[in-house]
Amino acid sequence: MSETLVRILYEQGLSDAKIGKAIGKDGNWAWYWRKKHNLPANCNKGIHYSKVLNPEQSKEMHQFLVALKACVRTANTNGAKPNVGQFMREWAGKERKRPDRIKRKYEKRAPKWQHLEQEPTVKC
Repeated sequence: MSETLVRILYEQGLSDAKIGKAIGKDGNWAWYWRKKHNLPANCNKGIHYSKVLNPEQSKEMHQFLVALKACVRTANTNGAKPNVGQFMREWAGKERKRPDRIKRKYEKRAPKWQHLEQEPTVKC
């Protein structure tokens, strides 16, 4: 197996799994090779949700992610695991029509809210 071939496949943007398959090995081998050469994963290039959703969907996704981050932040502040099931029920239920209500609920528990207003990026 040629080191040059693996490097070329990596530079073409192939994932570890695809590199491994192309050379007859598994993705773990490609991951090890990449780590050995201090190279980042090719899959870490995120696509912002606003690129694939219409403006209305994008606004709703932003509200959802901000509220979810507040839920997680609140749980972490209290030293507990976030109750994502409860959050999802609240989001899908009657309060879904009023996402600011959910935001305020978690905001009261976690006052450090401002950094959560940044636009999140969905990673692959």
